[in-house]
This record gives sequence, structure tokens and C-alpha cells, in this order.
Amino acid sequence: MASLTVFRGGAHTGKSTALYDKIREHREKGEHAILLVPEQATYAAEQKLCSTLGGLLGVEVSSFERFSERLLSRMGHTRPFLSVEGRYMVLRRAAYRVRNRLTVFARVSQSPGFAETMDEWIGRFKQSCITPQDLEAAVASLDPDSLLYKKLSDILLIYRESETFLASRYLTAQDLLTEVLTVLPDAGLSDAYVYVDDLDRT
Repeated sequence: MASLTVFRGGAHTGKSTALYDKIREHREKGEHAILLVPEQATYAAEQKLCSTLGGLLGVEVSSFERFSERLLSRMGHTRPFLSVEGRYMVLRRAAYRVRNRLTVFARVSQSPGFAETMDEWIGRFKQSCITPQDLEAAVASLDPDSLLYKKLSDILLIYRESETFLASRYLTAQDLLTEVLTVLPDAGLSDAYVYVDDLDRT
């Protein structure tokens, strides 16, 4: 049965040390352990584990993004991974295609920085599992004359247009979690012990 263990404490209180000790126990039992850390922390984590365990045999260290990409590829999900700049290009394209239907953002939709702002907003929606359909339902409940209705309607147009383009073409970092959850039950990780560390660096 799956379980979740949380190591809580302030900075420099030994959380990572306790986590690494658990990983050592798994390796001594011949069990597979996976350590997920932010991309910029993978090298330091590998060095620390090598120092603590004397090697990485039986232990996998990866960032969430790289681990997810490998997992999806292994499960046959082979959509190319789109970079941040690629996301901006898709959003610029989406804003251009719906420009004649925009109201509040009509004049600024092609301005520098607009795609970045849209990427941030849409990223927050996706983190909260809010789909274009969910947003549409929320917009429908608002007063059509309100500024909020008009702003969210514009965002919805761009959100939906960008998602239509991305579907079956590209995978973005914002979609990784949702995509991974669809394949996780069949990914063969039931016997693996997964640890996550250094989340404060993300």
C-alpha cells in the first residue's frame, strides 16, 4: 500500500540527512530508491549521495522534469518537449489568431511581455487543474458587463486557442504533472521508493 512520509523542520535541522539515511536503508535491502530534486540541485545531490553511500548503485537522482520526460517516453508518450520560449511563441500565435475577438487586451495582445504575462496566468490555472472548460463555466457565472468578465473572457480565448494548437503536438512543463498522472499507475514504480528534497529551491 502506498504511503507518504513528510520530513518537517527548519533550515539545517537534518531533514536531508534523515532522508538520505532512509535511502541508504533501501539500498542495503536491495530496494530501488528515487530522489527527485530541482534541476539545479541534481549534481549536488549526486555528490552528497556518493559521499554518504559510497556510490549511486540502486539509487536514481533526477529533477522532476527529466524524470517525467523519461517516464512518459518509456510509456509511449513521445510529444516533443516545448521550452519556455516555445510556450511564448505559441501564446503570441494564439493571441494573434483571436485578436479580432479580444476586448480588454485587444490593443496590448501583440505588445512585448504580453505572452510572458499570459504564460504566467495560464500556468497558474494549470497548477490548479483549471481547464479551459472550467474557466468558461466560471466566466459564464459573472456579470457580462463587469471588467473581470471581459478580462477572463480574453484569457479564455487565448488559453483555448493555445491548448488546441498544443494538443498532440507538444508537451510543456506546465502539463507534465497532469500527463504523468495518466501513466503513473502503469509505470512499474510500485516497488520503488520516491523521495523529494530541496523544494524550496524551485
